[in-house]
Amino acid sequence: MLDLIAGKRRTGAVTNLAAAAAANAAAIFAVSNYAAMMGVKTVKIKRLKVRNNNAGNTWVHIGTGVGAAFVDLIPPLYSIANTTDDYMEYDLPQVETNATITAYPEAVGGGSFDVQVEVDEIG
Repeated sequence: MLDLIAGKRRTGAVTNLAAAAAANAAAIFAVSNYAAMMGVKTVKIKRLKVRNNNAGNTWVHIGTGVGAAFVDLIPPLYSIANTTDDYMEYDLPQVETNATITAYPEAVGGGSFDVQVEVDEIG
């Protein structure tokens, strides 16, 4: 483990990103939000799986928000057509957020684009 403070590992569902552009960013992981919870939970991305079933290469953005409110958490990742990419914690910048993680590809052409994220949930 690379962190001094470790959280609980949580894995998000495999999410299909059916449409391109920030306006169509889909939620890939929601931070736990219990009414009786004290304090704020945050998450750090530890693993990211991307499956590009499209005919073309594209960039995928991982961040928070939708549309004009979208902010990248990590630099965009380049995805080659018909491949699966598996990014581990040592491949990814160590960023922490308390917002729902969203994602979108810059282009979708004739196929599907799937993303799954694993995070450390802290708090």
